[in-house]
Amino acid sequence: MKRVVLKTEHVTVSSESCPDVTNGQDKDVWTTEQVLKMLNQNSEESFLLTDSDFKIVSFNTSFRDLYANYLNKELTVGSYVLDYSTPERLELVRAIFTSALQGEIQTSEVEYSMPDGVCVYYHNKYKPAFDESGTIIGVFVIVTNMTEQKRAERLLIQSETKFRALIENSSEMIFLSDAQRNIVYASPSVEKILGYKIEDFIGHRGMTFILPENQETMISISEKLMQDPGTIYPMHLQIKSKDGRILWIEGTTVNLLNDPDISAIVTNFKDITHRKLAEDKLMKLHVQLQTSQHIARLGYWGIDLQGNENFLSEEMYAICEQEVNDPLFTVETFRGMVHPDDIDLFDRNHQEAVKHGNSFRNEFRLVMADGRHKIVLSNGAMVKNIHNKPLLEGTLQDITQLKQTETALLVLNEELQKRAKELSVSNAELEQFAYIASHDLQEPLRMITSFLSQLEKKYTDKLDDKGRQYIHFATDGAVRMRQIILDLLEFSRVGKTDLVQFEAVDLNILVREAIDLNKALISDIKAVIRVDTLPRMNIRKPLLRQVFQNLINNALKYRESGKHTEIHIGVSEQPDAWTFSVKDNGIGINPKFFDKVFILFQRLHHKDQYSGTGIGLALCKKIVEGNGGRIWIESEEGNGTTFFFTLKKKQEPDIKVASE
Repeated sequence: MKRVVLKTEHVTVSSESCPDVTNGQDKDVWTTEQVLKMLNQNSEESFLLTDSDFKIVSFNTSFRDLYANYLNKELTVGSYVLDYSTPERLELVRAIFTSALQGEIQTSEVEYSMPDGVCVYYHNKYKPAFDESGTIIGVFVIVTNMTEQKRAERLLIQSETKFRALIENSSEMIFLSDAQRNIVYASPSVEKILGYKIEDFIGHRGMTFILPENQETMISISEKLMQDPGTIYPMHLQIKSKDGRILWIEGTTVNLLNDPDISAIVTNFKDITHRKLAEDKLMKLHVQLQTSQHIARLGYWGIDLQGNENFLSEEMYAICEQEVNDPLFTVETFRGMVHPDDIDLFDRNHQEAVKHGNSFRNEFRLVMADGRHKIVLSNGAMVKNIHNKPLLEGTLQDITQLKQTETALLVLNEELQKRAKELSVSNAELEQFAYIASHDLQEPLRMITSFLSQLEKKYTDKLDDKGRQYIHFATDGAVRMRQIILDLLEFSRVGKTDLVQFEAVDLNILVREAIDLNKALISDIKAVIRVDTLPRMNIRKPLLRQVFQNLINNALKYRESGKHTEIHIGVSEQPDAWTFSVKDNGIGINPKFFDKVFILFQRLHHKDQYSGTGIGLALCKKIVEGNGGRIWIESEEGNGTTFFFTLKKKQEPDIKVASE
């Protein structure tokens, strides 16, 4: 019998290396059998030996059981190994054995479905078997059960797949960095949140997108990471996205370089910008609420009827002059501050609110520690809290100053009404006096003027120049006195506007009428008047016509000698009013006299220079201001004057010209 040499990965076994246990029997036979028996008993792997004709020479128990379980066949020595192959693998197996007989080592993996439905995996290795001369005389097949390894690999792949799916679909940014803090991995969410490409980070330190004011914090954390592996450090900072947006992020970082399964610094961030903005907005609203409560002296209170808890705002403590969050300040303490005369109302309101769900609003007094009284307004009602539990809540407002102001206003109002009544009587008397005086004074003046005229006419040849001059002075004074009386009469009548009705008026026509009233003077001095297109308004027509007439007359009167007189009447529109202007190129007015010109009987020039009684502009001011407008001047001496006045677009019928 030939000696078989079996060469494995690490050892070569031959019949000569085996001990002689045959007791005089054929040494080669017993030695070979001993070798095979040893392999059969001690090998954890299944193996099979064939000759060069594909006949089975030997196999171990493990191999026998394998095929018995899989093919439900018994292996026999001397049978052809190819007979045990499945039809679909027959040619493949033949090729493998042929290749092994040619000196090549072949491998294959096979998946078997066992009768119970469980899949098993085997790794087959086909090696040439040599005799002692080195000639290939067969094939040695080693079968290793890979089922557990395959299952472990599959579980690992599934775990990695799930982990990658989790990481790559996470809304958080995840970075893995090496010992030099260079990024070796960045999750896809980095692109979504920051706008950078992942490759922009790989191989670089992750500090570039962190704002400069946070860099020092990150450096400090990085140093701690290297000194304290495994410790998780929280982070809360601002970063800058690629498009320049400032984002708030929150996350953790931990040094896992010593963990062989990770070997990285793991950092994860989540974008909390919306939350941060909401928190900032909420904080701003909270501050605004506190400010509003402080300004309004308005406090909040709430009583959890089931939990027996109190909720008090800071302003509540301030109103009651207590330390904020003082545990001794309770509902009973507050009730003890209520004035004894108001305690029944206080209790009744709260009891009815709890029992019937009534809301309440009432005023009562609080007695401070020093005996002072505060008047407060309490509003309350039964509500449900976020847990759907009953809550009695409301507000408390310190209205002490308001009440004091109301009392003072009532006293002042009574005084004003009294004075208004007295003023009304006085004004009526003054108007009546002005009317009667101006009316009754005209007759004596007419008589004086008439007699002076007769005296001058009858005795002119008997009077010398001095006498005639005296008569002229007296006559002129009487005429001017009569004009003053007429102007006073007109001025007093302006206050009686109840008889002057509002009507829709085209101001272009009204201004033309005012110009025509000064037609003679305009013709004499050949003045030029330009008028812009004016609006249509609902006004008291006679009064506004008098304003334009007086301003035009004023511009014509105070002209500069030797200069051609030009007047421009303009208008400009504001959201709720019209601004009118009357501009001339006359002598102008010194700014220090701007207010004086609107005072009754105030004149800036001698009557010999410019005629008039000094009532015209005072009358304009009275009419304009009486209709809710205002009048003013822009001028300088020698450069003309512009009078401006405003009228509201919507003239209210109840606006009256103030009596003076």
